[in-house]
Amino acid sequence: MSEFHAVAPGRVNLIGEHIDYNGLSVLPMAVDRTIRIGVKPTDEPRIELSSPNPEFPSTSFPLSADVEPATEGDWSNYVRAAVTGIMGHVDGLDRGFQGHVEGTIPVAAGMSSSSALVVASALALLRANDTSVDPVELAE
Repeated sequence: MSEFHAVAPGRVNLIGEHIDYNGLSVLPMAVDRTIRIGVKPTDEPRIELSSPNPEFPSTSFPLSADVEPATEGDWSNYVRAAVTGIMGHVDGLDRGFQGHVEGTIPVAAGMSSSSALVVASALALLRANDTSVDPVELAE
């Protein structure tokens, strides 16, 4: 499989900030800022990540349904969460990838950069394994 990009937008809540996880209504809107992962699929069951930002050092971890979290606050935990979630619901994912993560979403600016990283990571893993999931199921 050839290299590709997995992209997810940032978002803001027009109404309902911090109430969505309590089951109440929100009105999110995607913004024109994104997280982009340049993905090179591999035959190894491993995820390798790099970033041009020195605040986010290169890291790697095995592809597994029970990925160990990195230390608290480590940026790779968002990717690890995506991998754990996908691996727990989709069978046959055995190809990892090398990913170069870049983005235009400001960190900690209330534009959901972490959520965009989770979504882009999930999309990268699925495509690296030449599979897909219904978008609604993926969101859940």
